[in-house]
Amino acid sequence: SRLILIKIGCVIGSNSRIIMANFETLWRDIYGEISPVRYRLRIEYLDSRWMRFHSLPESQRYPDSVIEMGIVLERENALADRVLGVGSECWMIANSFPNLAEELAEQFPEHRLVRDIFKLQELYSWRDPYEKPENQTLWTTYAGEFLWQHGEFDEAFKIISEDIETNVLWVSKEMKSIFSPYDGGIDLVVRNSEEIIFLKNEFEDWLSHHSRGF
Repeated sequence: SRLILIKIGCVIGSNSRIIMANFETLWRDIYGEISPVRYRLRIEYLDSRWMRFHSLPESQRYPDSVIEMGIVLERENALADRVLGVGSECWMIANSFPNLAEELAEQFPEHRLVRDIFKLQELYSWRDPYEKPENQTLWTTYAGEFLWQHGEFDEAFKIISEDIETNVLWVSKEMKSIFSPYDGGIDLVVRNSEEIIFLKNEFEDWLSHHSRGF
């Protein structure tokens, strides 16, 4: 099945068209027709290139203090440094579903959307063809190009760790790897099984004890 892209109804400027073309080219070259969301990447690469680390000790899901938030940021930046490369070019992607902005405005009046904080461009909307028709969500992808720098994306990490927004990920242009934090941990898609072994050895204390790595 092919990723079902849907044209955006508004007029897209030339800069957005360039960004969309560049992102689509990179994504399709590396990941083909796989949808650019964390859950689909985990399904596709579970037994080959995917791995997960927990963002707090003892598999604690949410930070309850400034100290614990510091641990989350320390772990997420350390892993991102490895899989994206400090100073390397990457894409930041935020996927949204209908009414997300309205729902968050009601629950968190002071919250700014990740896509607005980092000035991500709206690219296209799509449906995941692997989902049953009655369950298909209309996703909209926003993206921007950045140089990965330690600490530059802490604001996004905090929002994600508190489960205010999800479905945000970073893709390395050079290393062709994905960094995808969520509320409770970090999912990675790396280049090969050798890199999985290397990262497991380096960050052994952050691994899940689950038999499948969840």
